Amino acid sequence: MRTAAPPPDGWHVIVTQREHIDGLAVLISEWSGTTPLVLHINGSTVQRGVASDRRVRERLVAIVGEINVREGSP
Repeated sequence: MRTAAPPPDGWHVIVTQREHIDGLAVLISEWSGTTPLVLHINGSTVQRGVASDRRVRERLVAIVGEINVREGSP
């Protein structure tokens, strides 16, 4: 029997394009929750909350690219 992976402690996302903001806004509204999502934008950080669902990572990668997403505490 396979156990599910534990929920993430949080996500760090590097935002490099304006279009990323729009995609992330949709993701945050569709997958709202309490898992920290830290957006790194031009030297500033903004924190929001997303669902603790592992599928959120797939969406983040689709929006900003694999290299710009990492798991970790805020």
